[in-house]
Amino acid sequence: MKSLLSTRQLSRVILKNVGECREGSGVGLIRCYTSTNNLEFISGNPHSDLQLTYVSYERGNDASTKPPILLHHGLFGRKENWTKTGKALNHLTKRNVIIPDARNHGNSPSSHEMTNKQMSGDIVRLLSSLNVAKTSFIGHAIGGRIGMYTALTRPDLVDKLVCVASSPLNSVRVFEKWEQIRQACYVIQTLAASYKSGSIELLNSMEFRMDAENALKLVIPVQAERALFISNLGQVNHMAILANPDLAKFPNMESFCFKKPTLFMCGDDALSWQNEKDIQSIRQLFPNACFVKIAGAGKCIHLDQPEEFLQAITTFLETDFEPSSFGTP
Repeated sequence: MKSLLSTRQLSRVILKNVGECREGSGVGLIRCYTSTNNLEFISGNPHSDLQLTYVSYERGNDASTKPPILLHHGLFGRKENWTKTGKALNHLTKRNVIIPDARNHGNSPSSHEMTNKQMSGDIVRLLSSLNVAKTSFIGHAIGGRIGMYTALTRPDLVDKLVCVASSPLNSVRVFEKWEQIRQACYVIQTLAASYKSGSIELLNSMEFRMDAENALKLVIPVQAERALFISNLGQVNHMAILANPDLAKFPNMESFCFKKPTLFMCGDDALSWQNEKDIQSIRQLFPNACFVKIAGAGKCIHLDQPEEFLQAITTFLETDFEPSSFGTP
């Protein structure tokens, strides 16, 4: 039986292996579900009727017996932003990989309501519709928080949890980031008004995106984050997101605990935790968490350091732990 690695040992193993990963081919079958009109607001119950768009990269006869990976994008992102990463994880782990669009994002329906609880519920329904009993959940930014909420409230559905550029801490930096997002949305609205149009065709035009690039330089100074925001214009319902400011705050989950393996990962240019006190606070909810910082990366680690990002995650996902050491949900 393989021995259990401590969280500190696992962090060192991940960092030691960083840089040895290469992407390859090997995706077998690609499945997807796409709604007809993502701009239409859902007419039914936003708690139970919303059906997410997704893409699934599936293996053939060589598929791993381990749970599939669910990869959740961040706020103002969409599944296409993770295509390369999803295919690479499918190849490296031989697991099926599911990448959904969150509500108000990509091709998924729009909803006036948008909370951590509802977005977690969307994922639970998606897994049920796909007959997936358990998944390894990887979430970026708010996607990490959706993963945390799902793991804490439905630990039976989550085998391992990876939170990228995310934590349950409601820090000053988190609220500053939310304010930055708000300002970026208002800049886009003002710019669109100057064109006397807000159509998707305008938002997708090269002229508008070049103007947006110049207008957003002071609001989103990090080029990778700015480029990602601009690339998804017309694919994200800004107004619906801004109407739900509580998204900036992770709910109080003191009565919950997820005891299974959890990885918190951030770039050293965009820290999700600052010190040992923050780590101890996170471990109140995730006692078996390990923490890894990737050098030379900001919030978008998968873009800044893609090979290091993939190696850290695959090392964590493919490391075997003794289940008894993590307790039962």
